[in-house]
Amino acid sequence: PQCALLLTMDKQMAEIYTKAMFQKFEQELMQSLPCFMELKMDDASKAIYK
Repeated sequence: PQCALLLTMDKQMAEIYTKAMFQKFEQELMQSLPCFMELKMDDASKAIYK
């Protein structure tokens, strides 16, 4: 499926989810964008947000 957002997570999920599941995921992801996130830690293998 085509990604509406240019996020790494969005692109990864487009590759592994079915089209129907990806559409549900992307809808919820877009609803969460207005939420404020603060990066607490970032290394080569993971990022932690508060």
